[in-house]
Amino acid sequence: MISVFPELPGWRFVTSEVELGLYEVFGADGAGRRVASRANAPKLVMAECRRAAVCICLPEPADGRGVLAARAVSSGLGSDPIRG
Repeated sequence: MISVFPELPGWRFVTSEVELGLYEVFGADGAGRRVASRANAPKLVMAECRRAAVCICLPEPADGRGVLAARAVSSGLGSDPIRG
């Protein structure tokens, strides 16, 4: 199944059940950026890929910490903003 989301223009996500009860999502955009995740819950896998794609698309912070580090600190997620 192919999914697109308005907050991620140009991105396409493909969900597939790779084994019984194991789902995989691959996402990519026209610039060649890619994300992927695999888990036993299809909604969780898609949510992880969407969050990763949003982080990739964010502009770099002025302090040079990097997008993921800055988002982790500002959101209170800790060191892994994708998994929480």
